[in-house]
Amino acid sequence: MQPETQVSSSGLFFEDYEVGTTYKHWPGRTITQQDNIDFSIRMFSYNPLYLDEEYAKHTPFRTCVINPLLVANVSIGMSVKDMSQNVLAALGFDSHEFCSDVYPGDTIYSETKVLEKRESKSRPFAGVVTLLHIAHNQKKEKIFESRRSIMVHKKAASSTIERPIAKD
Repeated sequence: MQPETQVSSSGLFFEDYEVGTTYKHWPGRTITQQDNIDFSIRMFSYNPLYLDEEYAKHTPFRTCVINPLLVANVSIGMSVKDMSQNVLAALGFDSHEFCSDVYPGDTIYSETKVLEKRESKSRPFAGVVTLLHIAHNQKKEKIFESRRSIMVHKKAASSTIERPIAKD
């Protein structure tokens, strides 16, 4: 009889993170104006610079710009499959820096550098990792940078993590 759940070894555990290592996330993501509109409306971010092409024509940008919070979400989201499969908790963001404007049609590429790691003081089955997410556009211009900390399971704890597997 096959069990209902199985333990997966995908993703990094605390022990797998090495300070100084940079992970390049693939594939990139091209952001459309429709992505921008959908995100901005869902977030109640009705700034006409994101939504109204006629308005934007009369600004220094001359066109709509991508909502910077969408840029942040996509940039960090790209790292999840590589960096966050075994995360127990998101502990916080130390900084967000929007380095350059992003326009409809731009493609975002993201990478993550491991800055620090330490054992958790309160949870012996986990550790704390500090990451630096950096995103560039298709022209290799830095567009976004964010520093955040996560709590990650140790390998020994992986046998207690249940991950449902879809049945055929």
